Amino acid sequence: MQDFETAMADIHKLDPAKRVNYSFGLVLGVDEFLQEQTHLLEKFRRHDRMLHGFGTVCGLKVTVPMDVDPPEARVAAGLAVSPGGFEICVPNVMCAKLNDWLKANRPALVARFGSFPTTVATCVVLCYRECATDIVPIPGEPCRSDDDAMAPSRIAESFELKLCLPETEIGSPPWTSPPIGSPPIEDGLCACPTPSARKLGEIEFGRLLRRIDIAVTATPFATMGQLEAAVRAILDIIGGAVPSPPSGTLGVHPDHAREMLLAIARVWTTDVLPELLQRDKEKLCGAACNTCVLLADLHIKVAANGTVQGGPSGVTVDDTRRPILLATSLLQEWLLSNGPLAV
Repeated sequence: MQDFETAMADIHKLDPAKRVNYSFGLVLGVDEFLQEQTHLLEKFRRHDRMLHGFGTVCGLKVTVPMDVDPPEARVAAGLAVSPGGFEICVPNVMCAKLNDWLKANRPALVARFGSFPTTVATCVVLCYRECATDIVPIPGEPCRSDDDAMAPSRIAESFELKLCLPETEIGSPPWTSPPIGSPPIEDGLCACPTPSARKLGEIEFGRLLRRIDIAVTATPFATMGQLEAAVRAILDIIGGAVPSPPSGTLGVHPDHAREMLLAIARVWTTDVLPELLQRDKEKLCGAACNTCVLLADLHIKVAANGTVQGGPSGVTVDDTRRPILLATSLLQEWLLSNGPLAV
């Protein structure tokens, strides 16, 4: 029987808003270095999620090759940013054997979709993960066992690819074995990511901008108050209080376009966006909502024996719900070519 435990250093609570104030004579310990990392990591991730958004940046195309049987879902190499601002890099092509996945998860799939034959709706999800690696010896201390004398010296930023079910209340068990390069997958529910309140709000804001007609003949002209009210109405639209988004043109005279557009941007930034972020926070959906991003939906025709019916042709890939994140340089060229700055 063991009555004593290994003594651990008292690590202060890490605060992303603080950075270490280095000075001569300052004693540096583990907590100082962890605090520095916490500050910088949160700064980078906040920059990505607040100034850029989230989605696929490059690659990560999902395919089911017609010349491979038994069928498999493949994800190409690429880069994505999660809603929490986590950068996720997939360095190589990854694959999932669909027949193996169906066999391993048959009880959960039958409970969700009914007895086979049936059609299984699932989705491909990419998540950010970290792995402790590079085990090295560390100095011994009193009451420390041999196992405690070794510790990982590095944290590798990695990823996890998995197939999930569309319903949030029912999840699919994880893959029987993780893909190469991905850390082990823990047991638990796995649900397809749903659009955040912020993303839905951005879609409605874009729809509002498309309704604006800047022209001398665009009468009747909308007032400043009407435009500001239209931006605030986005909260009611995505909240379900308004049955359908408004339609119709909002006329703006060219002489007043700048101040009108600035007013719209101001109301979005100061009034609407903070409320959308608060709604996302109140969803209490867990860390997975911030670290994972949707790549594609799969519709799998399953035969009575629990395998994909018709081979690769029995799987349909739909990536229309995949969020996309365009580079600023590309948006600049788009604006210069097709926007108000086009020459």
